[in-house]
Amino acid sequence: MIFRKFFSAVLLLFGLGLFIFGSNMADQAAQGEMRISQAEENVQDQRRPVLGPVRRNVREQATENAQEKINTAGQNIVASQVTANWLRGTGLAIFIIGMGGLIFCFTRKND
Repeated sequence: MIFRKFFSAVLLLFGLGLFIFGSNMADQAAQGEMRISQAEENVQDQRRPVLGPVRRNVREQATENAQEKINTAGQNIVASQVTANWLRGTGLAIFIIGMGGLIFCFTRKND
């Protein structure tokens, strides 16, 4: 009986920890999305016309490099959001299982 209570409490705490970690990860992904949108605005500002073919080529290359980095960061953020959602869902399920186990242990008559 004590083992069941202990195991249920461990599941409860583990599920809570996973949920909190997933929520933190989702918050960081949201902040990353804001940074990406700001970087995209900066890239759009750099697309103004430039005099001279050399300057134009240098500006275009820098803009292309920046856009590649933005695209890569966007893919990483999408992967982080998927992981965060999985962690929150799994954490919630484990928390509910642990809570159910504790309720079952405390409401059941001692044999």
